[in-house]
Amino acid sequence: MQYDAESFSKLLAESKDAISPLKMKRSELALILSRQKMSFELIYELEEIAESQGVIMAQIGNDFLFVSNWNDCDSLRVYKERYSEKELAECQELAEARFAKLWETLRVDTSDYPTLEENKEALIDLLEDYMGSVQELLLKLPSTLEGTLDEFFSDMELIKSGYSEFMSSQHLDSDDLECDLREFDNYYNNYSHDDLFDSLPAKLLVNVDITCEEPPINEYYLCFNALFGEIGGVVSQINENYYYLTDIRKGLYADKVSAI
Repeated sequence: MQYDAESFSKLLAESKDAISPLKMKRSELALILSRQKMSFELIYELEEIAESQGVIMAQIGNDFLFVSNWNDCDSLRVYKERYSEKELAECQELAEARFAKLWETLRVDTSDYPTLEENKEALIDLLEDYMGSVQELLLKLPSTLEGTLDEFFSDMELIKSGYSEFMSSQHLDSDDLECDLREFDNYYNNYSHDDLFDSLPAKLLVNVDITCEEPPINEYYLCFNALFGEIGGVVSQINENYYYLTDIRKGLYADKVSAI
């Protein structure tokens, strides 16, 4: 059916950001959609589209309600309603002060580690130490995150063991390690560090407090963010070193074959 689809999409987007349900008369909706009248068929079609976009469209008499369908804790929306910009800024300032103190007990001193050129296997020890800091941070949390990081720890173990096995072998490459490195990059690195509510550490802390009583801007969030950043850096080095070595091994193998 013919209607102004762009205007309807904007209406759905506005509904998602709204703190309270959007309400409008039938005639107002018809005007927005550039329609003279709202048929039952069109209303049904619009309801289906709204539902697919996470918005509940309901008709009450001559009025329509648009409500964002958020069953889980929608942290960004709750914090918009509950905290002012000033309160969030003060909260962050306090968190950074507490973070500085907490980070001293968690950070890994890399000054004693050999450089990558000196010992490429040192990356395994460095990754283990950072994972140990994550586990220590979990113990310091006021609420439990039991089970939340199981998959993450499992992925790290696969990368660690796969890299160790490759380094101690003469294999040209490792399909399993390449797959694990790709999965890490796709899942853990594809979020913006500038977007607090889309980052993995923030999601972990929202899981701690499912009632959304506190914003995830605290020293624990900052420590998680720092640790995941360090771990991501180590995994990137592992990735870089793996492909560097596999290119060398394949080159040497090709030279041997051509010499036969």
